[in-house]
Amino acid sequence: MSTSTDTETKSGQNVRVWMDG
Repeated sequence: MSTSTDTETKSGQNVRVWMDG
């Protein structure tokens, strides 16, 4: 199952990280 998580980087750029779990 893959889940997407929205995380904010130090630059303040919003990126979506995909994690397999």
